[in-house]
Amino acid sequence: MILNSLKKWVGPSGLFLLVLVMTACGEVASCPGGGDTGSCLRIDSITPTYNKKDSSNVDVVQGPCDVTGTSTATSTATSTPKLEEFFDHRVKIVFSNMPVPGKVVRPEDITDIILGGYSIEYKLNHCPGGAGTCPALTKFEAVDPNTFKVPANGTLTTDGYFQLLSLAKKDEYFRAKIGLFGDYPSYTAVYTFNGRDAFGNLVSAQGATEFTIGNYDTCKST
Repeated sequence: MILNSLKKWVGPSGLFLLVLVMTACGEVASCPGGGDTGSCLRIDSITPTYNKKDSSNVDVVQGPCDVTGTSTATSTATSTPKLEEFFDHRVKIVFSNMPVPGKVVRPEDITDIILGGYSIEYKLNHCPGGAGTCPALTKFEAVDPNTFKVPANGTLTTDGYFQLLSLAKKDEYFRAKIGLFGDYPSYTAVYTFNGRDAFGNLVSAQGATEFTIGNYDTCKST
């Protein structure tokens, strides 16, 4: 499910405009706006990725593989087994920067948007009975030294750069969990990205993606 918002500040007096629209995954929401900027910043899609493959299954346990890299559950190890490859779980995000729908936008009113920091809030969707406990995950905030430009009348795709669940977050979850990994719980990660247009207006966009957490077998198959 994708959330889309456009925020514009007119100074310390407060918020000039806040529009928040929820749409089903894959649909494009309207982005009403006004004021000096004609840019509508949106997150069009968020796709969890792991080890260069799309996957919303987040593995938080680094389990053993056999010497060939295959799961020990399906093959016999003849020597000290290897461990699963274990990385940050990341996301591919597609941003768009288009004219505000329903508004007459002059070419000079829509500008490139430079993204800065971002945050992730985690929400528990479902904790199945066989899952043991389903620990809460604390908010993740990043002041990214690398800036990204979403071009006017264009899109930006960031493939696997931004976090979904870092190794530190995986460790946080594993340490907080009580009980065996049975059925796997579902969570939603809500992203908020901040940036500025060429006029200095602060803009932000929100988007969300669902994922499950568990003890997944990520050993290479032979």
